[in-house]
Amino acid sequence: MLLLKLLDEVSDKVLNKCDGVPLAIITIASLLVGKTPEQWIQEANFVIIPHNDGTMTIPPSGRVRSCDYKGLSLTSFKLLRVLALEGCKVQKGFIHLEHLESLLHLRYLGLIQSRIRELPKGIGALKFLQILHLENTAIEELPSSVGQLTQLICLRACKAKVPNGVIEKLTSLEELGISAHIHLTSIWETDLVKSLGSLRKIRHLKLDGPMGQDQALWGTTVLPRSLQCLIVPHIDFPALPSCIKPSYLPNLSHLELSVEDMDEKGLKILGGLPKLSHLWLDTSSRVTLTIHAIDYGCFFQTLRFLSLPNSTVWFVLNKDSSVSFTLWNAWHYKDFGTETREGVMPNLETLEFYAKVSTLSDDNGSCDNLGLECIPSLQKVKVNLWCGGAIPDGVEKAEAALRKAIEVLHPNSPTLEMVVYHFSGLILDPSLMLISAAGMVG
Repeated sequence: MLLLKLLDEVSDKVLNKCDGVPLAIITIASLLVGKTPEQWIQEANFVIIPHNDGTMTIPPSGRVRSCDYKGLSLTSFKLLRVLALEGCKVQKGFIHLEHLESLLHLRYLGLIQSRIRELPKGIGALKFLQILHLENTAIEELPSSVGQLTQLICLRACKAKVPNGVIEKLTSLEELGISAHIHLTSIWETDLVKSLGSLRKIRHLKLDGPMGQDQALWGTTVLPRSLQCLIVPHIDFPALPSCIKPSYLPNLSHLELSVEDMDEKGLKILGGLPKLSHLWLDTSSRVTLTIHAIDYGCFFQTLRFLSLPNSTVWFVLNKDSSVSFTLWNAWHYKDFGTETREGVMPNLETLEFYAKVSTLSDDNGSCDNLGLECIPSLQKVKVNLWCGGAIPDGVEKAEAALRKAIEVLHPNSPTLEMVVYHFSGLILDPSLMLISAAGMVG
């Protein structure tokens, strides 16, 4: 009877911890082979499965729910397939992953936000590893043996340097995230850019850091046609890289990038990406895209989300019936016109842009001439409003004018969210969302 009671207790613990996930149940069961029922209770107590996706989290001490030990021996978990050491800390020093290379069946390794400074050099032995997450760790450089992980489909290296020649070997990658260190050399950037052409299966690419100034280098790369998401918001490209073209990237739906000198040709290229639905564009240029009647239906037809963190927008129907979409740096003065508008960006639902109180309204204190009512599917507008130097009364009038132009004049009555940036001490309407921006320069 006692044995049956122990078996019931272990079964309940395993099922509860695994939340019914087959992979997790099998993994825990493999730990109980050859052990006594009393040991089963101990094993079931120290293995924690907090999520229903099969992720297994094991405390760094191995058996005690504590993070006071530096070493973690993994020799007892040889059949483990999912290992998530996430958010693990130690009082002093770093956690050392001992015998990680012995987990030959490992598919997932997550070390997010853990005090780990290095990966074992033998990590290349994990031939079945598919996912490697290293966000917010202290790892500065990956061992070159990572290049042996030929089944890896997701690598989030964060700020860890990837040795030259490694990326091009990871031909199974579908997701890659790298944040380049400020002191990395142009040789490393050259190796990275050239390696991208080898990643024929890549769908999600996120690059960050001091790159992008070598236009010739980026012009030589051919991004894989499989690419669906390209996130490079903090790489300051002098101009739109020639590797971004509709014919090269027919599947690209999500794009985030910074381009210092954006011209009409560049806007047409972005507008021509056939599946682009999400665009985050940071530019300091004033640029107008003029869409003639013959071009209707050619630009930004699938776009649903547009964010312009440093630009104000203006839509206009010109006298020759062409439609102009203008964006300009919010720090520069812009004269508004009085033309009427018509539909453009037919599927755009969310628009975010930046504006200054001093240049937002026309001479009549109206924001009607932004032309936002010509976006037929618009549902939400977010305005980051800079009111440095403006009196409180001017800010209130700008807010009222924006609400009228968006919530009243637009046939959809889109919701308006305003984030107001201001110098310290400026008194504003408490109903607005305020962000102190003392020290900001324009």
